[in-house]
Amino acid sequence: MNKYEKLTWIYRSVLRIFPAPFRQEFADEMAALFQEQLNAASTHGRLPLLRFFLRELCGLLVSGIRQQVYARRARPLLAAQPGGGVMALVAGHAIPWRKLIFGLACLLPLLPLVIYLAGLSAMRTSENRRVVNQVALADFDGDGRLDALIILNRRERDDPPDRLLLNEGDGRFAASDLWPATGYAQAAAVGDLTGNGRMDVAIAYTFGGLARVLNDDSGTLVPFGVAPQNAGYSSRGVALGDLDGDGRLDAFVSGCCPGGQVWFNRGDGLLTSSQQRLGPARSQAAALADLNGDGYLDVFVVHGNNWPYIVWWNGGHGRFHDGGQAAGQSGDFAITDNSQTLGTAGGFAVALGDVNGDGFPDAIVGREGADEIWLNDGLGHFTMVHRFGNGFTRAIFLADLDGDGNLDILAEGNTSIRVWLNDGMGQFQRGQHIRYGRDEAIAVGDVTGDGIVDIFFAGVASHQVWRGVGDGRFVTHLE
Repeated sequence: MNKYEKLTWIYRSVLRIFPAPFRQEFADEMAALFQEQLNAASTHGRLPLLRFFLRELCGLLVSGIRQQVYARRARPLLAAQPGGGVMALVAGHAIPWRKLIFGLACLLPLLPLVIYLAGLSAMRTSENRRVVNQVALADFDGDGRLDALIILNRRERDDPPDRLLLNEGDGRFAASDLWPATGYAQAAAVGDLTGNGRMDVAIAYTFGGLARVLNDDSGTLVPFGVAPQNAGYSSRGVALGDLDGDGRLDAFVSGCCPGGQVWFNRGDGLLTSSQQRLGPARSQAAALADLNGDGYLDVFVVHGNNWPYIVWWNGGHGRFHDGGQAAGQSGDFAITDNSQTLGTAGGFAVALGDVNGDGFPDAIVGREGADEIWLNDGLGHFTMVHRFGNGFTRAIFLADLDGDGNLDILAEGNTSIRVWLNDGMGQFQRGQHIRYGRDEAIAVGDVTGDGIVDIFFAGVASHQVWRGVGDGRFVTHLE
């Protein structure tokens, strides 16, 4: 058992405080997510790792007590017990405080173990870290050029903040002080949330919750926070689209646990939770499109190593269709599972677009191993037709890279990207291979203003533009 497995074993042991039904459904996903966050925390040194581990254990204990209370659907009451002491009465059942205190005391001897494990020389080195979570391209200052928002993997207050770079023309970028402090963001999606024609930002936080940064009429970016949707939820990504048909951009947040979450835009950019929980497992990434031709945006979700992909059909304005798994409902809107569980496991990224020219959005899934192409029959049913590449893919981009009118693929790995050129029938030919730093992330868009798609690379304190030539190849901007 290696060091991470030992810490995960401790985490699983504390999970026993949760009710049995909760553990059976979510324990594996929560443990897998904890291990990912543990790996990320280890890159920042011993003290941040120790803080993270103890914070997680304390939070787990509090959440476990809450779940025990909620499982009995009653508020806990304190009562004296024979022989002295106090116990919590919950729906006729008692939780002796002595046992709870004993359980907490059992954790204290683990503290030296945590410190020891944090100092092991086999700890992940800084070259294996991911510093930049995401890059989003959008025109934030209204000058018609794509600017770059860089979301960093922040864990501590002293970590570098997220940053905004303004495009000065021809792909030259300059730092901007317009971006406000937004805390520990995990992912961001850009769109006009308020209807004023300017680009706003929805931010999914690492430890749950959704916030927005609104772009007012003067071009000032103003942050507005939203309370976490539920304790213990950890966000992975966010996508924007009009999910309820009211003309405003809503949000779908992927994360754990459980599943994905739907947030509605009630006007003026105010995002409120619908209380929907989509899927029985952690959702790693999601993409939105009208998959079955009914005029409503549906959701294609991938779940990492723990679950197959799931297609969720949008029932529209209060129309609910029980297709198998219950998705829950809130107000006048619901999304239902159409019983499609696709693939086996291993999806970490997904992009939707018509790759075979039949007019229906298909799915490209980035995996650990060969990536996959899933074709849509127009009714929202998908068939896997091809696998390509090999390795770990953390993001998929679809764009016409060679100017032939067909969507090509750009697959982002840990240290390199691969271009795949589409022949128009959904058959892809291997293209250019570009390497970059392990701490970097990329975005795709025309940042030079010549009408050709470029690639923007961002590190924690650096950036670079690879200019699209127009035939599917890219060169450094200075060439």
